[in-house]
Amino acid sequence: STRSKIIKHNFKSFKEPGLIISNHGSFVDMSNLSLAMFPHLPCYVIAIDEMIGREWILRQIGCFPKRKFTTDLSMIRTMNTVINKDKCWLALYPEARWSFAGTNEDIGDSIGKMVKLCKCRVVVVNQKGNFLRSPQWNKHPYRKVRNYVDIYEVVTKEEALTLSAEEIQ
Repeated sequence: STRSKIIKHNFKSFKEPGLIISNHGSFVDMSNLSLAMFPHLPCYVIAIDEMIGREWILRQIGCFPKRKFTTDLSMIRTMNTVINKDKCWLALYPEARWSFAGTNEDIGDSIGKMVKLCKCRVVVVNQKGNFLRSPQWNKHPYRKVRNYVDIYEVVTKEEALTLSAEEIQ
């Protein structure tokens, strides 16, 4: 079966908003995350070059653009607003690109600072099988490979208030 299997570890629900950090190996990542969160939907931070020619539809589904590898203070304010004012989940794929080899990348060292600023919970979503099912170099047809989506709450809202940015990182 090619259906995704959602497995929740140390996790209750998506009712209270926070920050989602997920690995990024394929185009099926976003649909897996939406399936895992249903009926809640996240807002996605995506690379600005992904908006070209389809900005209207991506904005409709909750995406907003960011330039890769740059510091953008207005983006930090927007991310904080999404979580704390709009009460939505914010989904980040900190690997910042799809891997052509199916390997993970290191995440930046500023996630802890972001969590301290937003005072929010952090959920890690680890997706497995997505690169094998739909690799970047050959998206169609999808292969019959089962996806596993593991969800972990790694920082509670209370921990975000008490831990240092380095401890959260």
